[in-house]
Amino acid sequence: MKLDLKQKRKNFTIISNAIAKDINISLKAKGMSLIIAHFPSDWVFYEEKLQDYTKDGRMAISNAIKELEIHGYLFRKQMRRDGKFDKKIWIFSDEGLTNNDIEDALTECRKSDIGKNDNEKSGTTNTHSIKTNEQNKKNSQKKGRKKKFYDFVNVLKANAMEYPNLEIVFETHLYSFANIDGQLLLKDKASGIVLSKVHASQLYQKMANSTKVQIIRGEK
Repeated sequence: MKLDLKQKRKNFTIISNAIAKDINISLKAKGMSLIIAHFPSDWVFYEEKLQDYTKDGRMAISNAIKELEIHGYLFRKQMRRDGKFDKKIWIFSDEGLTNNDIEDALTECRKSDIGKNDNEKSGTTNTHSIKTNEQNKKNSQKKGRKKKFYDFVNVLKANAMEYPNLEIVFETHLYSFANIDGQLLLKDKASGIVLSKVHASQLYQKMANSTKVQIIRGEK
């Protein structure tokens, strides 16, 4: 049966397929990602105010936010200034955050004077890594780092598809891939534990910038 989708041309929010197809997060967390993404980049975030956009209670909202943090889509940090609490930073990406995304966004926030209201009191800052002008105007250095990272991951996974027994030796650890519902997920071979998206992303980042990665393809 064909599904007839009516596409809106105004007053809409675009969300990445990466989070829409992520089987590791709940529908509630995906719904929360849509709420977060629809705000403008300068929106002042208060967790309790998110209750205005859903019938769910505070605990359900808190759990959905924590789920996005655990799986690498959201990063929050309470900033301090002169030993006192300052603004709270929210960094969100519907495609998943890398360490460089977080570092760059925090640097921009420290440089700017965002996070203060008219009375010069600290506020809460939302930095949407997809929407903000800072992220849209990435410098060439960052583009190079991200391209290197994605190229490495894409080539690695393409090889893993061709060579199911592929193994990776890195920092005295042996890794392989587990094919779970069509997704190639990085696995610690010794323990058999499938790594979380955040942990795997951090490892890929290190591997992409290292010359000491050994890839053993094995037999097809």
